[in-house]
Amino acid sequence: MIDRNAILGWLLEADEARLAELWSAADDTRHRAVGDAVHLRGLVEVSNHCVRACAYCGLRAARDELPRYRMSVDEVLDCAHQAVFLGYGTVVLQAGEDPGLTAALVESMVCRIKAETGLAVTLSLGEREDEELVRWRAAGADRYLLRFETSNRELYARIHPARPGRAAADRLSLLRRLRALGYETGSGVMVGIPGQTWDDLAGDLLLMRELDLDMIGIGPYLAHPETPLSVAAPAATDQVPADELTTLKAVALARLLCPGANIPSTTALATIDRAQGRELGLQRGANVVMPNLTPLRYRELYEIYPGKACVNETAEACAACLEKRITTLGRSLGSGRGDAQVDFIDDTRLEALLSASGAEPDAVEVRDAIARSLAKEALSVEQTAVLLRARDPALRAEVMAAARQLKETVYGNRIVLFAPLYVGNECVNDCAYCGFRSSNLEAVRATLDRDQLRRQVAALEREGHKRLILVYGEHPGYDPAFIADSVREVYATRDGRGEIRRVNINAAPFDVDGFRTIREAGIGTYQVFQETYHHGTYARVHPRGTRKGDYRWRLSALDRAMMAGCDDVGLGALFGLHDWRFETLGLVRHALHLQERFGVGPHTISFPRLRPASGVTLDGLPLVGDDDFLYLVAVLRLAVPYTGLILTAREDAALRRAALALGVSQIDAGTRLELGAYDEPVLAQPCLERGQFALGDARSLDEVMHELVQDGYLPSFCTACYRQGRTGEHFMEFAVPGFIKRFCTPNALTTLQEYLCDFASADTRAAGEALVAQQAAALPTEVGERLRRIREDGERDLYY
Repeated sequence: MIDRNAILGWLLEADEARLAELWSAADDTRHRAVGDAVHLRGLVEVSNHCVRACAYCGLRAARDELPRYRMSVDEVLDCAHQAVFLGYGTVVLQAGEDPGLTAALVESMVCRIKAETGLAVTLSLGEREDEELVRWRAAGADRYLLRFETSNRELYARIHPARPGRAAADRLSLLRRLRALGYETGSGVMVGIPGQTWDDLAGDLLLMRELDLDMIGIGPYLAHPETPLSVAAPAATDQVPADELTTLKAVALARLLCPGANIPSTTALATIDRAQGRELGLQRGANVVMPNLTPLRYRELYEIYPGKACVNETAEACAACLEKRITTLGRSLGSGRGDAQVDFIDDTRLEALLSASGAEPDAVEVRDAIARSLAKEALSVEQTAVLLRARDPALRAEVMAAARQLKETVYGNRIVLFAPLYVGNECVNDCAYCGFRSSNLEAVRATLDRDQLRRQVAALEREGHKRLILVYGEHPGYDPAFIADSVREVYATRDGRGEIRRVNINAAPFDVDGFRTIREAGIGTYQVFQETYHHGTYARVHPRGTRKGDYRWRLSALDRAMMAGCDDVGLGALFGLHDWRFETLGLVRHALHLQERFGVGPHTISFPRLRPASGVTLDGLPLVGDDDFLYLVAVLRLAVPYTGLILTAREDAALRRAALALGVSQIDAGTRLELGAYDEPVLAQPCLERGQFALGDARSLDEVMHELVQDGYLPSFCTACYRQGRTGEHFMEFAVPGFIKRFCTPNALTTLQEYLCDFASADTRAAGEALVAQQAAALPTEVGERLRRIREDGERDLYY
């Protein structure tokens, strides 16, 4: 992940060879994330009236000598029809902050544009009232641009005085509100505005990533002579220059930080370098140009800065010129709306990779993919598809043998154990496959209070658990503060020798601030499942009008979590909703997306199969058979060598036993799904109405431990990497040959020794002590000494 120091290094870089690396990385990221098309968005400068007194802007209210105008609805519609004629997919309505552009007037513009042209509509009208934003979104407005200008609050206040008679608005809150209303949101900054430091600009770029912007505008500051900032510019001691090179660096870094965003090569760039400014922007990561459709009689009056490029060029001449410039670069003109590429799942492409004309893959292709994986390199989506298309039993046997070999090489014989703890099953969603769905009147709803939560944790500690995952429905009551409180409560609960050392969570997606609240409570891994990556299936099983009905919001959840500093994230799909091969490719594509954007993939991947649930029918669904399920486990192991694979107690004991050797690295044990059930007697027949689905493996933790030890596996409750900071990208630094012997195996042995001394049955302890002795004999004597201290001196929590 690119951090502040790396950004500052690039912003200050002067070596041309090094900068060539930045340009290449940004252009490669642009090509991979948003393609080669350049989208043209027709700009209509609707009004130059403005009530604000921004210190840099030529439209500021104090400029009494500037003739003012406001376009009529018909004039705006003429421009929109011209956009259609020229092949543009979007029209951008931009203006000063003009109260004369009333809610009704803008609503009329938007409604008529949508009705008469079908264009996407972007609004850039400044800080507006919430009821106006709601109204325009309902009318069909698709996007909203609101520049935050600078992340430095002091500088912002200096250049952006509040509107007379009003308190200063919080533009960051406004941007989040726009996102919540369903707008694609855009923002941006000026490079080199007086008072901007290098650290400010680095902060601006990081804020763009944090806001998860769909559109990013970056241009050089161009002084207007009739503004206070040009007359008395308070330059910073390390003032950022308002030049082309620095602007291009910022554009390139924005692309690396926000791969899927739409980034224009701005008119300001074209203004300071009329020969090639726009072209250089497109070669440094940009993928949008905004040609001006404003009638010529108004353009010179929309004078944010003087000498604007192309101000006297007709719309037709501008379109022809841009087409020539863009195609000369080897790029194509975009078609359609050109929405931000936050949705990285391309159904058509994944289906095409899986069909490949129905042909069995060549054995050489399969073995090439296997060889790459055994070299501990992640597979591409294309290589994974080759493995998934294999039907020949002999080729499949080779794949499964390779998965066993890779699992042993990377993870050894360790199996990490945990338990799920359901905190609340209230839910506003109505997922067709889930016993917790809102329309299921048979479900017994409950939310654990503090005392109930402590009792559940204490019961789990008495069994010997050290790692929990807390599970929540999606409900306003389960907000980030509630989840953070429950995490802290778990950590604070101790029962005898028992303690929980790592708390993971499975909860609905939040915004970046929400994830930050949860992270600060000390969570381990944040886990959320896409359920199905197939868009049509997703829409069918998740009704519109619910939060979970928003495919893109859920798909981007882990991005927001990582932006909030959650180093370890877990993704998953629910197998049985759509073709299992497609879902496997979706998981791999999601993992690669995280790797591309943040420099590190997911910590874990889960692949549960559908199970019976209260009020749910599985008739007619593409359920996955056992043989195919075991094969997909093997394929996932090869596709993502360093990602943990979780197999839950949805599966029965026999299948779990078979899957362990194929690549599974984590399992739950002693699982109870009914809320509040861990301190209750085990029921002969579980109550589906109290749980999310039916269990396949209801064995106790001790029974599972005994079987693992008997089969030669090393059960582990280790949490050392999390507590030592070996998480996220830092974990990947350690996940190399030698890491297992130095850290993982010794830590697994010490946690197993604790379990054997404190919680194991006599049979499990006898079998476990034999395994510990065998494994310790191959390790340094220091490990044996730690094991002795645990057994004889009563010490606990000794780890490397």
